[in-house]
Amino acid sequence: MGKYKEVREVIVNSLSDKQWHGVDEIQSKCEEEGINLEGNRGPIYNVVHQLKKKGKIEANGIGEYRICKQSVEPVKKGRMEFSNKQKNQLEVSIGNIEMYVDKYKKFDWINCSDEELQDARSNVTRLLDLAKKVEKEFKKI
Repeated sequence: MGKYKEVREVIVNSLSDKQWHGVDEIQSKCEEEGINLEGNRGPIYNVVHQLKKKGKIEANGIGEYRICKQSVEPVKKGRMEFSNKQKNQLEVSIGNIEMYVDKYKKFDWINCSDEELQDARSNVTRLLDLAKKVEKEFKKI
């Protein structure tokens, strides 16, 4: 991985807490990550400049930076709304899955009819398959 990409990752990870961080702190974190800057802050300033230009971070005027609260993404608004809508639907699905999993945890597997047992097994299998699909979708987001 290139030095600028490594520096960018350190900066984004450092600023992800939405607090103000100075260049000294960023430089020390780069050194902790094993990025050899050789006392040169040029890569840090270049990456910070690019991130500011893209609207990803903001400066407070005294050499400190943080992630923008409303980071401007190069993603179209419709796609972002779709992604948020999709994420909300997945969260609802997870809630439903958890509700039915709890129901089947409390299910009386021993004292039920054969028909109830077959239905419960079928539903548990479908829930497990759905859980795998939901997990895959979350990994995409």
